[in-house]
Amino acid sequence: MMKSKPIIAVSLAVLAIISVISIVSSQVPGSSVVKGYVRDEAGKPINGSLVKVIDESSGAEVGNYTTGPDGFYVIKVDFSSVGMTMRANITASKEGYHTNYTITTLTGSLPPEIKTINFTLRTPTPTPTPTPTPTPTPASTMPGSSIVKGYVRDEAGKPINGSLVKVIDESSGAEVGNYTTGPDGFYVIKVDFSSVGMTMRANITASKEGYHTNYTITTLTGSLPPEIKTINFTLRTPTPTPSPSPTPTPTYRRAPGGGVTVDSDGDGYSDSYEIRMGTDPHDPKSHPGGTPTPVTPSPSPSPSLSPSPIPTPTPILTPTPPLPGTPTPSPTPTPSPTPSPSPTPGFEAIFAVAGLLAIAYLVLRRRK
Repeated sequence: MMKSKPIIAVSLAVLAIISVISIVSSQVPGSSVVKGYVRDEAGKPINGSLVKVIDESSGAEVGNYTTGPDGFYVIKVDFSSVGMTMRANITASKEGYHTNYTITTLTGSLPPEIKTINFTLRTPTPTPTPTPTPTPTPASTMPGSSIVKGYVRDEAGKPINGSLVKVIDESSGAEVGNYTTGPDGFYVIKVDFSSVGMTMRANITASKEGYHTNYTITTLTGSLPPEIKTINFTLRTPTPTPSPSPTPTPTYRRAPGGGVTVDSDGDGYSDSYEIRMGTDPHDPKSHPGGTPTPVTPSPSPSPSLSPSPIPTPTPILTPTPPLPGTPTPSPTPTPSPTPSPSPTPGFEAIFAVAGLLAIAYLVLRRRK
C-alpha cells in the first residue's frame, strides 16, 4: 500500500505539468514563413512581381511582397497561437504575364515553419486578329494595272541617263505613261486599267537625243496584283554618212584648126597636155603649173583619140638676095623639131607633119 502512493503522486505531477504546458502554449503566438523566386519561362528573374498570401476562408490578404531584380520574395504570416492553421492561396502576378498561384496550408509554429514556393510566369500568346474576308467585287468593275520596267543602255552596255521611255496605246495613239531614266538607266511605268482582264496593245519607245530611237510592241493586261513586264532597251549612236566628193565637170574647148580639147579636171590644161607633162588630168590640184605628179594612164575600155595642142611652127628664114659679084651662100636647112611622143596620136601630130612637109618643100624650091 505504501508503494502505490508514490506512483500516484508522480502521475498527478505529470498531469499537472501537462496541464500547465497546454495552458501556456495556448497563449503563445506562432508564425509561418513563405519564400521563393518568381521567374519567366526562360528562367530569368522577374523584377516587380507582386506576391500575395490570401486566407481562403475569409478572403483577406494576410501578407504581400514585391520582388526586386533577383526575383526573390519572402512573406511572414503571424498566428495568434502556436498550432493554428490556415488554408492559404499564394499568387504571383505582373502586368504582361499570366498570373500564377498555388494553395497550401500554413501552420503557426515556434520557431516559424518555412515553406519555399517558386513561381514561373508565362507571357500570354497573342491571339491573331482574324483577317477580314474582302467582299468579292465583280471582275468587270475591279480596277487592274500592269507595270513595265527595265533599263536603257548604250551599245557598250553603259546606262543612259535622261532617256525618255513612253507607253503609247496603239489603238488610240494616246500616251498612257512615261518615265525619264536616271544615272542608273532604270525606268518603271505603271499603266492603270478600269477593270481586271482588260488588255492593251502598247508601243513602248525609248529615245534620247544623239541616239537612234528603239521601240517594242507588246500586250499589257490589267491584273490584280499588277502583272510585271521587264523590257530592256539598247540605244545605238547613228553612223555618220561621209559627204561625197564633188566630181569636177570636164571643160571642153575648141582647138585651133578644128576639133575639141578636153580638160576633165577643169584646171585650164588639156588632158593630152597633162599626160605629156606627167600630171593627173583628173586631179585639179595636179597640173603643169604646180608640182607635177607622175601618173600612169589607166587603159580605157574603148580608146578614143584626144586632140593634142598644135605646136607653133618654126619661122622660115628667107635668104637675102646676093649682091652682084658675091657668091650666093647655100642656106643652112633649119633642123626640123622632133615632136614630143604622145601616148595617143591626134590632130596635133597631123598638123606637125604637114608643117614639116611645107618647110621641106619651100627649102627645095629655093634651091632650085
